[in-house]
Amino acid sequence: MSSWHRSRRFRLLLFCLSPLIFFPAAAAQTGVTVTAGQFNFSSRDVPILRQVTLILRPAQGPSLQAQLHPVWNASGRDAAGSYRLVRYGLSEKGTPAGLAGSNLELRRYRRMRILVAVLNYRGPALHARASLRVTFAFAGFGRGLAIHRESLWWTAPVFATQPLELPPNNQMLLWRQRRGAGYARLGYHLLAPLAGDGLMGELGARHYRFRISFSSHAPGWQPHRVPLFAFGSGPDPYLLARRLYTAAFAAAQFYGRLRWQKSFPAAYRGLGWCSWNAYEKHVTANKVLASVAALVEKHVRPGFVLVDDGWLDQHNGALESFAAYRHRFPDGLAGLAQALHGQYHIPWVGVWHAFPGYWRGVDPASPIGRAFPLFAGKDGLYAPDPRGGAGESFYAAWYRRLSADGINFLKVDDQASAPLFAAGLYPIFAFGLGEERNLQTAARQYFASPADSGKLPGLNLLNCMDMSLENVYNWRDSNLARNSDDYVPGSDADSNRHIFDNAYNAFWMSNFAWPDWDMLQTTADDVERQAIARAISGGPIYDSDPAGKAQAKILRALELANGTALRPDQPGEVAPAMLLRDPELEAVPLKVFAPVRRPGLRAEMLAVFHVNPTRPRVRGSLSAGDAPDLESGMSGEDALAVYQRSIHSAVLLAPGTRLPLRLDALGADLFTLVPLRQGLAVFGLLNKYIGPAAVQGVEWQSGRAYIRLAQAGDFGAWLIRPPLAVAINGHPLASAAYQYQAHLLTIPKASFPETGKPCVVSLSMQPPL
Repeated sequence: MSSWHRSRRFRLLLFCLSPLIFFPAAAAQTGVTVTAGQFNFSSRDVPILRQVTLILRPAQGPSLQAQLHPVWNASGRDAAGSYRLVRYGLSEKGTPAGLAGSNLELRRYRRMRILVAVLNYRGPALHARASLRVTFAFAGFGRGLAIHRESLWWTAPVFATQPLELPPNNQMLLWRQRRGAGYARLGYHLLAPLAGDGLMGELGARHYRFRISFSSHAPGWQPHRVPLFAFGSGPDPYLLARRLYTAAFAAAQFYGRLRWQKSFPAAYRGLGWCSWNAYEKHVTANKVLASVAALVEKHVRPGFVLVDDGWLDQHNGALESFAAYRHRFPDGLAGLAQALHGQYHIPWVGVWHAFPGYWRGVDPASPIGRAFPLFAGKDGLYAPDPRGGAGESFYAAWYRRLSADGINFLKVDDQASAPLFAAGLYPIFAFGLGEERNLQTAARQYFASPADSGKLPGLNLLNCMDMSLENVYNWRDSNLARNSDDYVPGSDADSNRHIFDNAYNAFWMSNFAWPDWDMLQTTADDVERQAIARAISGGPIYDSDPAGKAQAKILRALELANGTALRPDQPGEVAPAMLLRDPELEAVPLKVFAPVRRPGLRAEMLAVFHVNPTRPRVRGSLSAGDAPDLESGMSGEDALAVYQRSIHSAVLLAPGTRLPLRLDALGADLFTLVPLRQGLAVFGLLNKYIGPAAVQGVEWQSGRAYIRLAQAGDFGAWLIRPPLAVAINGHPLASAAYQYQAHLLTIPKASFPETGKPCVVSLSMQPPL
């Protein structure tokens, strides 16, 4: 564990004492001024970033500090909207280096308050490391959250009250300024490093300066167009992130697309089962079938089954063929898939593989190594060739065989391994782009997922070990991604860390794909809080228990009878009040919200977790402000009905009031928040974690509410007065068939005539007092 990673536990709680700086009135109009060849960024006359300097490091000779001067400006429009474009010529300070023709391009998207910087470079070849550096000073930095790349594959949150507290190699920085004289309440600021033309940016402090540093990891690389960074400000941090990456992707013309532009993959919409935690690399066909049979016997219906690592024919970590181990899968993958599809009616059967083939790539002496173009990497490693689409044939042949065997979705692991193969030989971002292009082009032929309404088609594919820019900026069609390091059942420390990392990582990752919080294991001691975490995540939900060990009650609470997982409509995000606070250090609960919207129903799920490793209990409160999507649609007179899962009770929060929270160590709870309308707030099915997701719609006719449900269950709603009558599918219920206590109406599952089928609950309402 690095010293920076360890320091996450010991962050200072001090405020930055940067001096207040004021810029000319011109900044109010443009947001950008150039003084002595350096940039200054401001918003509404308030300085934000100052002394922004571009430094170039040629492969030969000393580093150069570029001097900037305006040379051209115009207006334009791209996929993100209209922008004002200004180009600044580059001249050298002190040493001539032949930068004639180079320029820095700034696109300012005025409606979104986003600025994107791109370098058009016409200079000499650059050094492999720190080829370009953009250095910054902050005006009035108050507190920030960075998403730190703590290893080659994974990220984790880091907090700071001074920019220089941050480690190197961060993927983005969200911060607020200190409140004080001269500073308006501008809300949040967001800065993200970009990448392109072989170079990849990282953001952080080094040598007493805050900077974005760009490296190709390829000696003598000469780029031409390098997207540098995107920066923006706004009062809503979630909308700010969405706008920033929308503008960045449009200006940089990345190969990838953003999460909301692509469809959620059909294969992962059900509750699934995965072999990894259950059997790790000792998976066999018999173990898979036994596990599925045990789930079906307990009336849990898997929507998908994923055979993780352990099935592939490999030697010393290098792939030797596309076939499965015969001694573990005697009938091959085809035999297993036939049994799962036919005998157990599992619609989706998938397999795992590593991005470069296997962990150490492809064996060049094997039949597949000789048949397809390979990239000869460092340390004797070989991977499908990412250059010019040459390696697409490798994936296409593999996927053709898998598809013929009845395999219809994938998990692709080890995606951020490009430096292990290409460092020193080929630009890392170009290597990752080529790999992603090859894989996704081949996968579109065999594992395409149909388009949701208003979105582009996706892929039935889960990305994993993937939290690096050469991956996330190039996911054109794939739309699921692991959001943290592995979940390790049985460890209290890992239980806290896993939820903490996933919650904050989602602020970044959810821009590119639906975050996957990893598999669930119901035999773990912390199963309830982990189930709540998977439910609120919005991503795929899949169990990994050995045969016969699964707690069916937990799994059934996550799905409908047809196997569909009950998920919120958007990824779970850290609540606004917690975004820049550190619940690992403070004695406060971590809060994660996610919306559920149905015709006639606006609900918000709010999960709370104790993640502080040193405090026996934490305290806080809940309010409408913890659910910003919900709060934005409420008037100042609206009350909020809140159902608390742990104690099966509901309360009504008047405007401006708060519900106290208390959690013991390793504790968690789940709340359903619904604004009161005409004296009614529908919670949905109380025996499900995401109960409102089982509601298909709510309609009103002549003082009667009609609630359409996807299936029968323990129904719940808050009513200001007892109902005059209750009916299911038009048939009245006797008063003994439901309960009304403390404003909470509950109809038990036993009172429904049929289970597993859609039904309609109708409530005749008394007029409000």
